[in-house]
Amino acid sequence: MTNLIKLPKRFIQDHSERDLDTPEILKETSKHFWVRADDPHLSELYQDAEYYAEPWIDSAPGDGLWGIVLSARATKRALDKAVADEVHDGIWSKLNAS
Repeated sequence: MTNLIKLPKRFIQDHSERDLDTPEILKETSKHFWVRADDPHLSELYQDAEYYAEPWIDSAPGDGLWGIVLSARATKRALDKAVADEVHDGIWSKLNAS
Protein backbone atom coordinates (compact mmCIF):
# COMPACT_ATOMS: atom_id res chain seq x y z
CA MET A 1 0.00 0.00 0.00
CA THR A 2 1.38 3.35 -0.98
CA ASN A 3 0.33 6.94 -0.35
CA LEU A 4 -0.78 6.23 3.20
CA ILE A 5 -0.76 8.77 6.00
CA LYS A 6 -0.12 7.69 9.61
CA LEU A 7 -2.42 9.56 12.01
CA PRO A 8 -3.04 9.43 15.77
CA LYS A 9 -6.06 7.32 16.70
CA ARG A 10 -7.57 9.51 19.39
CA PHE A 11 -8.65 12.44 17.25
CA ILE A 12 -9.96 10.27 14.42
CA GLN A 13 -12.01 8.25 16.91
CA ASP A 14 -13.46 11.44 18.39
CA HIS A 15 -14.16 12.79 14.90
CA SER A 16 -15.97 9.58 13.98
CA GLU A 17 -17.94 9.47 17.25
CA ARG A 18 -19.38 12.89 16.37
CA ASP A 19 -20.85 11.28 13.24
CA LEU A 20 -18.62 13.24 10.88
CA ASP A 21 -17.39 11.79 7.60
CA THR A 22 -14.20 9.94 8.46
CA PRO A 23 -11.48 8.54 6.20
CA GLU A 24 -11.44 4.78 5.73
CA ILE A 25 -8.96 3.11 8.08
CA LEU A 26 -6.65 0.81 6.11
CA LYS A 27 -4.19 -0.17 8.83
CA GLU A 28 -4.18 0.09 12.62
CA THR A 29 -1.77 -0.17 15.53
CA SER A 30 -2.40 0.53 19.20
CA LYS A 31 -1.93 4.30 18.73
CA HIS A 32 -2.22 5.03 15.01
CA PHE A 33 -4.43 4.61 11.97
CA TRP A 34 -3.26 4.71 8.36
CA VAL A 35 -5.52 6.30 5.75
CA ARG A 36 -5.18 6.91 2.01
CA ALA A 37 -3.77 10.30 1.07
CA ASP A 38 -6.54 10.67 -1.50
CA ASP A 39 -9.45 9.68 0.77
CA PRO A 40 -12.42 11.97 0.01
CA HIS A 41 -13.10 12.52 3.74
CA LEU A 42 -9.59 13.74 4.54
CA SER A 43 -10.59 17.35 3.94
CA GLU A 44 -13.27 17.29 6.63
CA LEU A 45 -10.89 15.58 9.08
CA TYR A 46 -8.24 18.22 8.36
CA GLN A 47 -10.66 21.11 8.90
CA ASP A 48 -11.86 19.57 12.17
CA ALA A 49 -8.28 19.02 13.39
CA GLU A 50 -7.37 22.56 12.39
CA TYR A 51 -10.23 23.91 14.53
CA TYR A 52 -9.28 21.87 17.62
CA ALA A 53 -5.57 22.63 17.14
CA GLU A 54 -6.11 26.37 17.56
CA PRO A 55 -4.33 27.80 20.61
CA TRP A 56 -7.46 29.59 21.81
CA ILE A 57 -9.24 26.29 22.55
CA ASP A 58 -9.86 26.53 26.30
CA SER A 59 -8.30 23.33 27.56
CA ALA A 60 -5.69 22.33 30.09
CA PRO A 61 -4.01 19.11 31.20
CA GLY A 62 -6.43 17.02 33.21
CA ASP A 63 -9.66 18.09 31.55
CA GLY A 64 -11.49 15.87 29.09
CA LEU A 65 -10.64 17.95 26.04
CA TRP A 66 -6.87 18.18 26.52
CA GLY A 67 -6.08 14.80 24.93
CA ILE A 68 -8.32 15.59 21.96
CA VAL A 69 -6.59 18.96 21.47
CA LEU A 70 -3.12 17.36 21.57
CA SER A 71 -4.22 14.63 19.17
CA ALA A 72 -5.82 17.21 16.84
CA ARG A 73 -2.54 19.13 16.75
CA ALA A 74 -0.62 15.93 15.96
CA THR A 75 -3.18 15.03 13.28
CA LYS A 76 -2.87 18.45 11.66
CA ARG A 77 0.95 18.24 11.72
CA ALA A 78 0.87 14.77 10.12
CA LEU A 79 -1.51 15.96 7.40
CA ASP A 80 0.54 19.12 6.77
CA LYS A 81 3.68 16.98 6.47
CA ALA A 82 1.95 14.56 4.11
CA VAL A 83 0.94 17.49 1.92
CA ALA A 84 4.45 18.93 1.98
CA ASP A 85 5.89 15.51 1.06
CA GLU A 86 3.33 14.84 -1.67
CA VAL A 87 4.85 14.98 -5.13
CA HIS A 88 1.47 15.39 -6.78
CA ASP A 89 -0.30 18.68 -6.12
CA GLY A 90 -3.80 17.18 -6.07
CA ILE A 91 -3.89 16.37 -2.35
CA TRP A 92 -3.51 20.00 -1.25
CA SER A 93 -6.61 21.12 -3.10
CA LYS A 94 -8.54 18.18 -1.62
CA LEU A 95 -7.50 19.10 1.93
CA ASN A 96 -8.43 22.74 1.48
CA ALA A 97 -11.67 22.22 -0.43
CA SER A 98 -14.58 23.91 1.22
